[in-house]
Amino acid sequence: MEGRVPCMRLLGGMVLACVVATASIGCGDEPDVGEEVGAALEEIREDFDAGRIASACARMTVGSSCREKLRLLRERAQPSTSSLRSGRRDVVGVRSEGGRATAAVTLNDRVSGRLRFVRRGGEWKLADIGTRANPKRSRWKPATGELQDPSLPKMRLAGCPLMTRILHHGRHPVRGGCTLRFASDDMAIVMLSAFGDFTVGRCSMRFDFHAASNTLGTLADDIDFGGTGICARARPCADGETGLRYPWQGDDLTGSLSAGVHLRFDLCINTPLGRARGMLHYRLVERGGELTARTYDYPIGESSIQLVGGWQVEPDELRSPSRGPSALRR
Repeated sequence: MEGRVPCMRLLGGMVLACVVATASIGCGDEPDVGEEVGAALEEIREDFDAGRIASACARMTVGSSCREKLRLLRERAQPSTSSLRSGRRDVVGVRSEGGRATAAVTLNDRVSGRLRFVRRGGEWKLADIGTRANPKRSRWKPATGELQDPSLPKMRLAGCPLMTRILHHGRHPVRGGCTLRFASDDMAIVMLSAFGDFTVGRCSMRFDFHAASNTLGTLADDIDFGGTGICARARPCADGETGLRYPWQGDDLTGSLSAGVHLRFDLCINTPLGRARGMLHYRLVERGGELTARTYDYPIGESSIQLVGGWQVEPDELRSPSRGPSALRR
């Protein structure tokens, strides 16, 4: 049978509430897993905060890259918080089976996160630096939240050329559609880590957005990152790298330019600290004759790597003779 054992513990002034689920044991046989995992995470964070990198890595099973990554977070990254992200990682639940455990932790105001642990030498060790979002536990629902509000009208696309040919390889794989160029010189790459949220790079980022009147979907291509450090090594995933075909693939446009058009792309980006993989949500708005697009403060899929910031949006006159913004306004 599966047993669930509630437990409470005070850690640094914080009440730790957890539920331990274990396989093939009776109730009460393993009452301390939640306490042990919570205490292990607290000790690792204390080492990290004090700069004891070697000690923190000894409590983890991340591998040889542990010290390099933790030093980057400690010495070069900047803490990143917002109205929705406090950066805290309070443990709110633990599930365990054998020598493995998954801790549910606070991540975003409406989405919880997950951290994995393994038991080695009688101690629980952290198996992740990054905290992964758990969209299945999200309280950001389409019917009540800002994302994918069903009351928003679908965007009508008039006068946009058809997408007649899409090649999923090469630098310019998309042909057709109204084309807009998204450009930013200050796009933050944020890592949601076991120690808090950190901006690990501020990059330039550009891509082309294609939308056509013959489809409810959108596509992006010609995706470029620029800058130093992690930015110089960031790149979009190759076709088929994750089992999906790219360029980035989007779905319905909803809303209006005056109130804001909601868009999302199923994207994939590789960075030295991990892969950003999943849905990027952002809003396209016209103000004073200018178009801007800004990301929602919402986790991308189940990844610990996020994009936070905004783009200026311009029509690509050479590739969009129908003048994309005018076509989108109709």
